[in-house]
Amino acid sequence: MTTTPTKPISKPQAEPAEDQPEAGELVVSVQPEAGELAVIFTPELNEACLQSCRGGAIAWAFGPVANPTTLRINPGLNAPVPRKLWEQAKARPDTQELMGRGLIQEIELTDGATTADGEVSLAAVPNAVAIRLIYGCRNTEQLEQWLRKEDRQVVREKLATRVKELLDGRP
Repeated sequence: MTTTPTKPISKPQAEPAEDQPEAGELVVSVQPEAGELAVIFTPELNEACLQSCRGGAIAWAFGPVANPTTLRINPGLNAPVPRKLWEQAKARPDTQELMGRGLIQEIELTDGATTADGEVSLAAVPNAVAIRLIYGCRNTEQLEQWLRKEDRQVVREKLATRVKELLDGRP
């Protein structure tokens, strides 16, 4: 199957920010810690959100102002997300508003859902969670990789449908 280039699956990392936090960004002290979470961001569901983030990522800065840690959430599937950083971001009123409007979804992953190299494995999650991850993903290469490894028929069908949607230009 031929694929068109798409945005890679986002792997948010806790890394020092290159610039200072923007106005309105929460700055708190927190130690990053890996967790079994996935976050799906769909700004295209709301025109105002799409305009405010200009179709790109949203970011939160944590830690000392001189050397903050930044958590960036890109449109689509972001996994795994460091749990402590996400908890801080989720506590913000703007994040709560986006979650309340269905623009950001948090998905708890089961133990073993992420591999040692930080990739998400569909094999370790129930069908309902796998389908949510599939429809949050915008990377056809990742979807095709999951399709090659997946044995469950219902999940395979959803993977094939999602690849076709992306190749047809639907987000």
